[in-house]
This record gives sequence, C-alpha cells and structure tokens, in this order.
Amino acid sequence: MLQALHNAMTKVSLKTSGKVSGKMQGKTPERILAVLKLTPAASIPELAAQLKKSESAIERAIRQLREPGQLRRVGSAKGDYWEVLE
Repeated sequence: MLQALHNAMTKVSLKTSGKVSGKMQGKTPERILAVLKLTPAASIPELAAQLKKSESAIERAIRQLREPGQLRRVGSAKGDYWEVLE
C-alpha cells in the first residue's frame, strides 16, 4: 500500500511541479500538495511521518502554501480537511 501511495504521490507531484509559488524553495511544499490531493484529511504529524520531515518543517511549508492561497483548511475541529486550490 505504501508503494502505491508513493507512486501516486510521484505522479501528482510531477503534475503540480511549477504550480507552487516562486518564493518557496525545495520540494517539500510540492510534496505536501501531492499528498493532500490524495488524502485531504491528513494531519500535520501524518504528513511529517509520510514525508520524513519534522512537524515544524511541515508547518512552515503549509504557511508558505496558505499565504498565496494555494491551500486552506476547511471544516470543524474534528471533521476538517485540507483543500488544495489551483
């Protein structure tokens, strides 16, 4: 299952490359968008574990994605999810 998710994430990442704001550096924001397109209910700890990054690195990348309006959190505290905006 992890291999299938990794393959799907790679395909989505290839499709989203170039769509992330120019001020962001590195692949982490692109990888976050790819994962959240597949699993919008993923939490920050889940993203950190899956991408093998620290929670603070994930939080920083999410802030960078939220500022230009590429990502937003939708819903209540228990039923919320991430919405990737094109």
